[in-house]
Amino acid sequence: LTVTMGGQLYFKATITLDPTPSPRFIDYAMTGGPTAGAIQRGIYMFAGDTLRLCFGAPNAARPIDFTTTPGDQRTLSAWVATHP
Repeated sequence: LTVTMGGQLYFKATITLDPTPSPRFIDYAMTGGPTAGAIQRGIYMFAGDTLRLCFGAPNAARPIDFTTTPGDQRTLSAWVATHP
């Protein structure tokens, strides 16, 4: 996975999925950008056409739920598939 913003490398990572726990685990092994060498641990779930992801900060503990609070350095996102 490579993410750029404004033409600049934001991060580059290798993704590992573990679908056996609940919630499921997703990890980014950062290979490029300012967090290179870090592991960003997260959880994910599918609900219909929606993928939800919650990540802790690089090298932080894995979140146990899909919540964020100010200052916790978590990211929470939902990606919805659209059909033409």
